[in-house]
Amino acid sequence: MRSTRTRADRPDWLGAAGLLDRPVPLRQGIGKVHEAVTTSSPEAQGFYDQGLAYLHSFVWIEAARSFHQALRLDPSLAMAFLGLSDAYIGLQDFRRRAPHLTKHNRSLETPTSGSERG
Repeated sequence: MRSTRTRADRPDWLGAAGLLDRPVPLRQGIGKVHEAVTTSSPEAQGFYDQGLAYLHSFVWIEAARSFHQALRLDPSLAMAFLGLSDAYIGLQDFRRRAPHLTKHNRSLETPTSGSERG
């Protein structure tokens, strides 16, 4: 028998204090992806790149955790907001995607060096 529960009925185990907000270490062997972004933190850049590697591998939860970690280190890292919204799309959590996309768009309104585009 098929379940009639919808995504909205499921427990919020990915929520604000849940799995996606847990810190994640920088890992080796998940792929080599680098996209230079505007940040003064080399560690934030590393977590952003790790998030991209996970995103390109369809590992949505680890991508979201990596982008969250990048944002902990540099809260103005616009591209991490965009990556986070992409991870939420992969998780089919459209409700959580919208605020991150809004933050990305707002952060682009402030002047940058031009190396970061959304």
